[in-house]
Amino acid sequence: MKKRKMYFRLITASLMRRRSRMLVALLAIMIGATILSGLVTIYIDVPRQMGAQFRSYGANMIFTAEIYMIT
Repeated sequence: MKKRKMYFRLITASLMRRRSRMLVALLAIMIGATILSGLVTIYIDVPRQMGAQFRSYGANMIFTAEIYMIT
């Protein structure tokens, strides 16, 4: 148990001495988590919304390939 107590004591002392680094690291983690959350939301939500829009058109939409000849 002594080793674990000494380890936590070293970690807390290191963090207290370098508060500015700790704050910058926490800020970077928060920004990264926010960006990742936004990207995941877009990745999931955009295809769902596009599918809903295409389903609302129903069978009224016909896609054809037309070839135009220029003479």
